[in-house]
Amino acid sequence: MAIKKLINTPLGSVCCECELPNAPRSVLVLHGFASSRNSTSGKTLSTLLAQRSIGSLRIDFNGCGESYGLPSETSVTKMLSDAQASLDELAKTNATVGIYGSSMGGFIALLLASRNENVKAIVLRAPVSNFTKQWQRKTSLDEWRSNGSFEWKFLYGEGSIILPWSFYQDGAQYDALKEARKITAPVLVMHGDADETVPLQQSEELARQLPNCTLEKLRGESHQFQSEAHFERMARFFDEKL
Repeated sequence: MAIKKLINTPLGSVCCECELPNAPRSVLVLHGFASSRNSTSGKTLSTLLAQRSIGSLRIDFNGCGESYGLPSETSVTKMLSDAQASLDELAKTNATVGIYGSSMGGFIALLLASRNENVKAIVLRAPVSNFTKQWQRKTSLDEWRSNGSFEWKFLYGEGSIILPWSFYQDGAQYDALKEARKITAPVLVMHGDADETVPLQQSEELARQLPNCTLEKLRGESHQFQSEAHFERMARFFDEKL
């Protein structure tokens, strides 16, 4: 049974759920943009990890779920701060730690892993690895800058978030591909070849930068692949590498 808790950061409280809090191995689970700790993919992975006696910490980034802030106030810098505080919380248990990142959570996972040598294994699900290219696909940067904001519509379901130009300016300062070269831990990247949200080419370029990477291209799969067999593969990877 997951234990809900709050992690206090300088910016506010990050809400999270912990599975097997005293496990000797544990994984920090980072969701995609505008998602939450209750995403299907995150919960599925946590369940499969628990079956292998591996704990997990699923967090809500700022502006998502029950964590601090408004969706329109989020930034890569804030998400990275949330993730670092959560990783530090896991480190208090002396567990061997891994990181899972989905989509935009994969971008944060790369930045986090490059800054923390205690991370022993990483799994990335259809990750964003090039921030500027990804957001240039969404809208005209000239219009975003001129208007001062951009309406980002949810990929699935109704709703949108008004993102200020400062969101792009903040994220553009982070080069995850460059940071990836510092990561020596084993990395598994899984990406569908029919992904129209984050192109497979981003992960192909990422794999060339990571020193110890396995890239698995999933035939016919979109950005939202949910097959349990794929998550079994992720859990098995963590079981082998942690």
